[in-house]
Amino acid sequence: MIVRQYNTYKEAYRKKAEITVFLTLLMTILCTLLMTVIYAVRVQAIKIQSEALLDLAIKSAFSEYNKTLYEKYDLLFVDTSYHGANGGDADFCNHVEAYINANLSSETNSNLYKVSLKNIDVKSSVYADENGYECFLRQILEYEKASGNYGDDSELVEYYAMDKFDELFIEKFDKCSSLDDKIHLIAEEIEKNMREDYSLDFSFDNLLMSASVEAYFVSDYGCGSKAISEYSII
Repeated sequence: MIVRQYNTYKEAYRKKAEITVFLTLLMTILCTLLMTVIYAVRVQAIKIQSEALLDLAIKSAFSEYNKTLYEKYDLLFVDTSYHGANGGDADFCNHVEAYINANLSSETNSNLYKVSLKNIDVKSSVYADENGYECFLRQILEYEKASGNYGDDSELVEYYAMDKFDELFIEKFDKCSSLDDKIHLIAEEIEKNMREDYSLDFSFDNLLMSASVEAYFVSDYGCGSKAISEYSII
């Protein structure tokens, strides 16, 4: 009788132990799955935040277009010399980085995932003087078409010159035989006038129209994210 009761209790405890082990293993699997999902969501959230930070920063940097150039010649470019620096990709990149850090340190930004900028670089860029002033010519043509003028490229450039410059310049302009010569002459005249009339250290090789920027962000949680943003001012 006693032996029978002992065996009954032993069997019951054995079954309870099996259930305990089963539930322990199940909870381990569920916890692992839950932590994996949380980590994946965190990584995606950090990626989204990184892309938003870079996108906002590059648009802010391009909002610093040269207002004098726009008001007098209706041209939209960012002067990467910023009236003092050497100009070029490095100085533009510094401005984008400053905007990113300002947004990260802003009181309105909770920075939930403790993101910080580790590295930033300009992957590609287009300046006004590249490829025979190609993007400079494109802006002139688009401006004239938007103004209601029609004709081939040479005629539209002539309209622009007559609208923006005096008679002495037009006399020199009329002597140019090719479209390339006309564009180069206009660029030289704008550069000269900007330096003389506005006391600016102005150069076409510092005028940026578009750029592609790559940034790498890291989080205190051990996650990292690469973001790429491309923007053109027109």
